[in-house]
Amino acid sequence: MYDEPSKPLLGGETSTTSQEEGRTNGAKEEEEEEEEDVLGFHYALFWLGAITALIAVLSEAISDSIQDAANDAGISGVFIAAILLPIVGNAAEHAGKCL
Repeated sequence: MYDEPSKPLLGGETSTTSQEEGRTNGAKEEEEEEEEDVLGFHYALFWLGAITALIAVLSEAISDSIQDAANDAGISGVFIAAILLPIVGNAAEHAGKCL
């Protein structure tokens, strides 16, 4: 149940249990296996630029919507952007936590 930590022996060596040896061998095998890149550098750079441009367009659209909604409702744009938008934006996360 409880594994005692390694105790130093003479000569600076430490004692290990068979469980610890199994864990270190498994960790070494995982380190030796290198993951292959799913995306190449240029392909990833392309998608980074494309998604950044899409986010910029969508951000501009939501900013315009906030200003229009603020003017129509007679509410400060800062209130909508700083209070209402984060609450509505995270509604799915809040609902997931409650369930």
